[in-house]
Amino acid sequence: LLEEAVQLRFECAKLLGYGNHAEAQLEDSLAKNPSLVMEFEKDLIEKLTPLGKKELEILRDLKRKETGSNEVGSWDYHY
Repeated sequence: LLEEAVQLRFECAKLLGYGNHAEAQLEDSLAKNPSLVMEFEKDLIEKLTPLGKKELEILRDLKRKETGSNEVGSWDYHY
């Protein structure tokens, strides 16, 4: 059923002149097309990566002070 639904969505998008279902869905959003979405995501990555690295270093410093180890595991992110 899922495969059939995906195929039908694709066929509907093609009939309406779109390359795929995602493009059809974007028409009503602010993004309007996939290239704008990708540009937005790239911009977010560029802006947030340095902040994330800084936060991770703060977490490592905190763990080093409390445990003597600076290895951070997924269980440490509640800090």
